[in-house]
Amino acid sequence: MHIYKPLSAFVQSGFLQEQLQNKSIMKQTLFCVVTISLMCSLAYAAPEDRGSYTWSKYTVKIPARDSGSITALLYIPTAQKAYPLLAIRHGLSKKKIKYLSLTKYGEHFASRGFVVLLPNARTESFTDFEIEADDINDCMNWAINRSNQPGNSLSGKIDENKQAVGGVSGGGLVATIATAKNNNDPNALIKYRALMCFEPGDINGLGQYYAPMISTPTVTIFGENTLCSTFNSGAVIFHKVTGPAYGLKVIGADHCDTTSRYSLGCAIVCMCLGWDEYHNKSYRRYGTAFLEAYLKCDSDAFPYINVSIAQSDPLVKLYPDNHDLEMPPVGCQ
Repeated sequence: MHIYKPLSAFVQSGFLQEQLQNKSIMKQTLFCVVTISLMCSLAYAAPEDRGSYTWSKYTVKIPARDSGSITALLYIPTAQKAYPLLAIRHGLSKKKIKYLSLTKYGEHFASRGFVVLLPNARTESFTDFEIEADDINDCMNWAINRSNQPGNSLSGKIDENKQAVGGVSGGGLVATIATAKNNNDPNALIKYRALMCFEPGDINGLGQYYAPMISTPTVTIFGENTLCSTFNSGAVIFHKVTGPAYGLKVIGADHCDTTSRYSLGCAIVCMCLGWDEYHNKSYRRYGTAFLEAYLKCDSDAFPYINVSIAQSDPLVKLYPDNHDLEMPPVGCQ
């Protein structure tokens, strides 16, 4: 025989009150955990992760000093404010459209609050690096001028005191030459605040020649010794720059891991095993942290610069002769 008690009996007995109270506590706890997690994710995203900025993408034609034109992809954060300007040069390639391997970098850095230029090389030879370096500098000057003019997508979008250039593979050598030329050009509109090289190679001795002219803070990130990095000959850039220098090795990384996405051409030419997201994450992590430390004075990036986070990361090895990496960087105090 079953005896059914009215609901009031359970309430009066305290049983239901206790269950309801437990559920309330669980809901409040879950709410707090979710809220704290969301607050943390909004407060800071790790350097390798996408940021919170929305952006627009354009294909532009930029006048070169020799009367030619440079095709480039341009990424602009949508919020109306002044951002650091970053140009990243692709590696050597015979493709007509060469910057496609870097489009994810354009998206990544734009989402973190950079105006990004991805210039396409106009040449196909291994001897025109200085001309291509001039192209990067022409692109940077074009963007600065557009930012100072009303009525265009770049109007007021660039902070003239926060500029950087970077490059992947042979593009790292081109960016090095561009930085050296910029440092020594009395007519340059701006001076670069940072140089970011992913597996640069030294070709025709140009790295050795131009690197000592660079006082700009530089981060150089390598993978394993391979043919396509000219067996890490570009380490001369790290060793010979005269400004703050930060060098890392991504343990086990192939040359193709420097690009922002899989490239069949790179895999075939460089005999890579493919493209590895975890290795690429290390390039993004330390390249982004360096730029955000030196261009944005972002204190969240400082632990990645030769100290706690970098030192404890099993995926990278720091160069022992990193030097002059003051945190906060000079000019951020």
